[in-house]
Amino acid sequence: HVGASGVPRGGAIIALGRRSGAPAGPGNLEIIEADLHIGASGVPRGGAIIALGRPSGAQVSAGDLEIVEADIHVGASGVPRGGAIIALERCASPSPSPAPRIECGSVAAPPAAMAPLIAREPALAAIEAAGRAVAAGGCALVTVWAAAGLGKSRLVEAAVPRLRDAGLAVVHTRAPGLAAMIELAAAGGDRTGAASAVDRAALDAIAGRRAIAGSAAEQLAAAAGALRQAAARALAAILAGAGPRAIVVDDAHSADPIVLDALELATLAPGAGVLVLALARPALAATRPRWGRRAARAEAIALEPLDREAGCRLVRALLPAGAAVPRAALDRLVDRAGGVPLHLVELVAAVLRADRARGETTAATRGALPTDLVELPAEIGVIAWAVADELAALPAGAAAAAEALAVGARDVARAEVSRLFDALDAAGVAIDLDPGVAIADLVAAGVLVDAPGVSGAPGAHRALRFRHDLVRDAIAQRVDPARRGAIHRAMLGLATTPDERARHAEGAGDRATAAIAWHDAARAALARHDDLAAETALGRALACSEARDAARGAVLRQRGGARARLGRHDAAARDFAAARELACAAGDHSAAIDVLLDEATALDWALHYQVSAARAGEAAALAHGDEPPLRRARLAMAAARTMWRAGDGERAIAPCRAAIALADAVGADGYATAIACRLMLGFILGGRGDTEAAAAILDEALAEATARGDLLHIAAARCNRYPVHAARGDAAGLRADLAALAAAGRELGVAVTEYRGELYQALVGLWCDDDAGALVHARAARRVEAADPALFPRPRAALVLAELAARRDDAPDAAAWCHLARPGAAADTAAAIDLVMLDGLTAWLAGRLTLSAATALAHRAIAVAEHEAAFQLLELTARTAARRGDPFAAAAAHRAARTLPAHLPRFIAGASASA
Repeated sequence: HVGASGVPRGGAIIALGRRSGAPAGPGNLEIIEADLHIGASGVPRGGAIIALGRPSGAQVSAGDLEIVEADIHVGASGVPRGGAIIALERCASPSPSPAPRIECGSVAAPPAAMAPLIAREPALAAIEAAGRAVAAGGCALVTVWAAAGLGKSRLVEAAVPRLRDAGLAVVHTRAPGLAAMIELAAAGGDRTGAASAVDRAALDAIAGRRAIAGSAAEQLAAAAGALRQAAARALAAILAGAGPRAIVVDDAHSADPIVLDALELATLAPGAGVLVLALARPALAATRPRWGRRAARAEAIALEPLDREAGCRLVRALLPAGAAVPRAALDRLVDRAGGVPLHLVELVAAVLRADRARGETTAATRGALPTDLVELPAEIGVIAWAVADELAALPAGAAAAAEALAVGARDVARAEVSRLFDALDAAGVAIDLDPGVAIADLVAAGVLVDAPGVSGAPGAHRALRFRHDLVRDAIAQRVDPARRGAIHRAMLGLATTPDERARHAEGAGDRATAAIAWHDAARAALARHDDLAAETALGRALACSEARDAARGAVLRQRGGARARLGRHDAAARDFAAARELACAAGDHSAAIDVLLDEATALDWALHYQVSAARAGEAAALAHGDEPPLRRARLAMAAARTMWRAGDGERAIAPCRAAIALADAVGADGYATAIACRLMLGFILGGRGDTEAAAAILDEALAEATARGDLLHIAAARCNRYPVHAARGDAAGLRADLAALAAAGRELGVAVTEYRGELYQALVGLWCDDDAGALVHARAARRVEAADPALFPRPRAALVLAELAARRDDAPDAAAWCHLARPGAAADTAAAIDLVMLDGLTAWLAGRLTLSAATALAHRAIAVAEHEAAFQLLELTARTAARRGDPFAAAAAHRAARTLPAHLPRFIAGASASA
């Protein structure tokens, strides 16, 4: 039995056949075949196959066989280096004879054995159930959340066969980049026709397969994020167009952001026939807090460290069968490893390896756990300790190669091995071993494993990687700093992407080159609308440069822009402030104006309206009459926004119109300014009752955003058309816009947009006496609200649910929702209307919601410009009176609702009259 360490745990047992009384010499014993091939999993692919020789024609029975013990020393390559040394236990009468020769054969090995899977049965069953549901015509996104070492990859090894048995084609990849995912998605045939021409062109442009200029997607480039969204839609269409399939993505936290978008979108439609199984560390939740929310069906499976009982089961499974081990030693091993399966596997292997190295094992103790080696020095991590021991057992050249690869490369293409070693040799990094032999030794020892590709596809394993990132990192940390720098210098000459050049230049200590390369990497990320990668690269560029000049200010401004588009408006404002200080110190008024306007916008989005207005004023004070058109347009927009936020919409109209005219004349570079001003102007005009002018400007905004695939501003235009629909009494048009708003929010993964779409649909349903429809959307809004309580401190959907419960006379349900909503309403100074509604519902629960009480509450609502809430309270009063058999009070409440000021949407008045 060969364990994870790659050597027999208790020695190989060889049965020798000889005739009773026959001399046991070489002529009488012939070992025909011994195939001990050890795979990446660290266990024999077929076990040791021993064929027993005997004199020609001899008949061998059980009585002629004697079991003896042979100690097979397995080297770093995973197979006996010079043949097994076999000690023969012979009968007393025969004289000793030389050990027989072992001839290695070529018997085909069966599939590699896997490490034990302990205490993960519920997770495996959930994955299998999701697979069967998808095979039956559904779709699902299942995320397995776990920290490093908790067994995500091992769980996948067990799940993939079950998904195939369920009837799904399986695509298995790890931390895929965009190009790799496109290749994997198309492995079953060309399905690019499933996407629109614009989306396909966007995907080709971002993947670097075709220039965006002159393509069908060229018009998307001006709208932030539109190119990325279109590329994600195209990839999702390819992924979802192949019939029932499972897409297994290991290390999803390291996958390309567009790939992650596409995986969610591929499961957006309930009948997509796609199962996405994503295995991720908690880091994914930090970068994508709404991961999985776009899927029609999403499940989360959290892997936790093994408890002590399960951990002991794993240790016993890793030890030789029948090993007598004190329970206290098992418990200590589990405690030292923290219940992390990977740490346990590495720790047990290292302990056994250390025991063999001491040479104290005897036939009587073979297989027992060396309890004196269980304790590790407290300051040494389990993985680092195990790796140090493992490298010590390798030939010096193989260990040196492992260190060079850990520092210099992620995955290692087999075809590039010789070129890589030549570069290391030229840089003076000594590896005294042939490249092929070194790689073979590392593969045989299980240090390197095949990088996963499409399961079963030809050439799926064209690259190698370390068996785990923790192992790679632990090896890299062992390398002497001077040697590490030399490795990075060698790899710098082989780098083919800006990211690789930047990483190796920084590792080599060439910070100036690294800063330039990181900036190049950021520009490439910005060109493909990957703001997350751009933010990281720009941060590294800043860290590598100590300059306090205009160039640093430009990088800070770029990072601020990326952060703003990622929704990190406060962090963006800090970057803009730092860039502003540098521009002012350099006396560059033009740069100072631009970054002040950026800062004002970020502060506005972060709801710091007064500080935003101050920055806009500073920008205006620095400006002269000869500023370029785009800057003048941005200055006009900032002035209009300041007036609007101050409640002076009338004065904001003229600068809004001026900004639109200037920005339109600039062309694509002015799109962001023009679309923002159109949306602001449309809302202002609608609010002042200029319905047709508002409709016209918002229709322009919608057409511009649609032409550029700008989903975010399409959603905003639909949302801002509320006053137009309200004035026209067009409830159907409003509900259609709000449904599209919610759908856009789900596709974009923007919680606030989805929430507004669902919440407003609930309110419109309530106003139109469609309580059943209102309930559906209120529950959807509440799901979003509950998932992000920090983002939604005012549980407004809970209030709507309480009101709907009251309208159907369900007092317990109404009371429960009121109880949930009250803390948020009390804590938020902007939630005055929530307190009004809560007071009304509390009065209803107490049986005191009379017409006079409702009228007083309605006046409080009108005082904060919430006329719709006043209508809702009076309508609830009318329903309650009618239900209690008081038609006169009900009629009076209806009349009061209909005589509210003329700020209500016309369809609300119609609903009231019909009621």
